[in-house]
Amino acid sequence: MNASPSPHPSHSTSTWVAALVLLALGFIQLYYCDLTFHGPDQIRDMDTVRLWLHQGQWPHNSTPFNGRLYLPPGFYYLLALPLLVVDSEISIFIAFGLFYVACIAYAWRTLRLHLGERTALAYLALAMPIFSSVYTHSAWNPALVIGLSNLVLALWIQSLHQPRRGWFALVLVMFVLVQVHPSAAPLGVALGLYALAHPAVLRHRSTLASTVIVLTLTALWAALAQPWKAPHIVSAPPPPAPGGWSALPARLLDVGKWWDALAMPYRMIEGISPAIPVVTAAAAVLLGFMLVGVVLGLVYAARTRTMRWVALALVLWWVLAMTFLSYGGFWHLDVIQPWLAVMAAYGWTRASEQWGCPHAPWLWGTAAAGVLALGGQVELYRHFEAHGKLDVAANTSFFPRIQDVERHIPSFSYRYLHAMQTYLQAEGICQNQLRGLHWMLARDMTNRQFDARCREAPVHPPATQYLIEPTHPTGPWELTQGLVPVATLPAAAVYALTPLPMRINGREGGNVFSDEKIDYMTFWSARHDRGIMIELSTEGPTVLRVSLRCTDETILRLPDSWTLSHATSTAPPRATQAKYMGSNYYTFEWTLHPTQTYTPITLATPAVLTYCDVSAAARVMKG
Repeated sequence: MNASPSPHPSHSTSTWVAALVLLALGFIQLYYCDLTFHGPDQIRDMDTVRLWLHQGQWPHNSTPFNGRLYLPPGFYYLLALPLLVVDSEISIFIAFGLFYVACIAYAWRTLRLHLGERTALAYLALAMPIFSSVYTHSAWNPALVIGLSNLVLALWIQSLHQPRRGWFALVLVMFVLVQVHPSAAPLGVALGLYALAHPAVLRHRSTLASTVIVLTLTALWAALAQPWKAPHIVSAPPPPAPGGWSALPARLLDVGKWWDALAMPYRMIEGISPAIPVVTAAAAVLLGFMLVGVVLGLVYAARTRTMRWVALALVLWWVLAMTFLSYGGFWHLDVIQPWLAVMAAYGWTRASEQWGCPHAPWLWGTAAAGVLALGGQVELYRHFEAHGKLDVAANTSFFPRIQDVERHIPSFSYRYLHAMQTYLQAEGICQNQLRGLHWMLARDMTNRQFDARCREAPVHPPATQYLIEPTHPTGPWELTQGLVPVATLPAAAVYALTPLPMRINGREGGNVFSDEKIDYMTFWSARHDRGIMIELSTEGPTVLRVSLRCTDETILRLPDSWTLSHATSTAPPRATQAKYMGSNYYTFEWTLHPTQTYTPITLATPAVLTYCDVSAAARVMKG
């Protein structure tokens, strides 16, 4: 027996509420389209597609999943489609955002037809996760996962109710979804089990046609690309976990891992720094609503054929993911999110009907949940806009949680990066004129693709240096006190400084960087065989700020790590430290008064091998 729609007199009201929620979601995706993650992965994929479109270098394989698994390059072809219309990242953001909304709308319509108004509306309230909304329109393969998974879910529910129609679209969409991200593979296992139990589906002309298309395309790709010969990509992995078949039962039975995964929609919001209490509370309420609903749904699913198969796919995905993923990331859960949403919606619907809940309270209750999800997204975007980046906790981005020193992933918005580069180009500011940790962090988290296009200023030394500071600084700094910004960027200000003569380990200027790459997303830090020595020539009270990106093993602290010569410190030194990805980022600031005329002030770390990029700026204090 299949689940049948439950008729209600307020059919039109429910439809209008759903339409308003979908319109609001679409508006948010378009209005904040350029407020999305744009880091190494997105930049790598954009470069791959542009090499194809502009230079004819066709991508033969997908991005290497886990550094070694290659699939057909379907994602790159999807990524290229908007660029064929307008060659701009914005075209991708708009197209992917609208695709996300359209897939949710299609799934809502399918559920409304086959599972009823209540289930469809409750699903809609739970189908819009707050954190994922930030990247559902980014140039990143997980951006398409939720949308495509919604399509697979909707098409399968349709086929369960109309078994004579075959699986033409379902097989093709599933084929694309697995290419976009292999985390969808367990869903394919569930579909295969259904097909084995119902062989008539496999014999249907539509299913046979789509299967032949998939097998042919896969064979052509394997013959031309030979993915087994593609190089493995080495990048920083999570900590090692016990391997081998003997480790599989322990992974499956790891209660902490289950909790870390199930709580991920809340943990990702909770881990953002600085905290966003309102959004965190909204994520907690929505997660609780969904998890209770999933439990109810699994109980009630035994009564209907359609939901039994949906429940099987849901449970099978979790069992396989927990068993075979030693460490899963938050993006692995995007594929199962729509299935959790529909199961929770079904559970709450059947429970409300059993409890005799009138339709009107149900309608406005689920509408309130939708408003909570949309409001949480808006507040998250406003935070993103105000700070120019989201500092996401790296440890809780994985399940199980990484038991190590707390680290953050600084995810800059495309809006900020584009505005910064556009300003630098418009003003003719060159790379060697820029200073500060915020600028260092932005360039290192974007493959240095958003550097100033001018490398060296024509005048040596440059007449002006520019310090880019976040609107919300991390500490009380003196370098910019009393200065008026020469420009404002989204979430940042630009200050002009008159340069002072400075040497770092004998090199003129205030910047020392390494241009050698570890992998596609990480540069080595500069090597200093005998530590870092900064020589500053000044004749009055001066503020010196030194920003560094050092290796994880390089620890610098005040006052032990620095020796001051030919000057006195007229105020306690200021310092901040942040652990971003695999590096230590430091900012040190001193207020100095020279004690010897015509002798440079010297600051030096211990004379040992040190790996740090350095960006230093100084300013003579007036009065």
